[in-house]
Amino acid sequence: MNEVMKKTVLLWESIALLLVVVAVAAFFLPLADGIFMPREPDEIVVRMSIKESGGFDPEVITVKKGQTVRLVLISMDVSHGFTVEGLDIDVKIVNPEKKVVVEFTPEEEGVYMFKCTVQCSPLHHYMRGLFIVEG
Repeated sequence: MNEVMKKTVLLWESIALLLVVVAVAAFFLPLADGIFMPREPDEIVVRMSIKESGGFDPEVITVKKGQTVRLVLISMDVSHGFTVEGLDIDVKIVNPEKKVVVEFTPEEEGVYMFKCTVQCSPLHHYMRGLFIVEG
């Protein structure tokens, strides 16, 4: 292969690689919201999506009693609801790609279950997690 052909092939390979990188970034950038974006020190980003192993990321949230908590709820796929039983938190709907912010200060130590309250799929019953308030 002569030198011109080698340079042409290298150019096309570079363009193809650049297109792949752009396509991957375009897919993952919306999912990175809250990871690379600055957030408040006590802000906890909760991502919701339907998956067999559970539906929240994180699935366990631990905070201190009396600590103001700012939950940022983000649905990654379909509409969900969010409730924390015993902490008087009940968000009726979290639509895809929309943030819902819930701020509260837990005053009682304990382990509280949170769950999705919208029938979102056949895997809906897997959408559970634990909210732990320590002293």
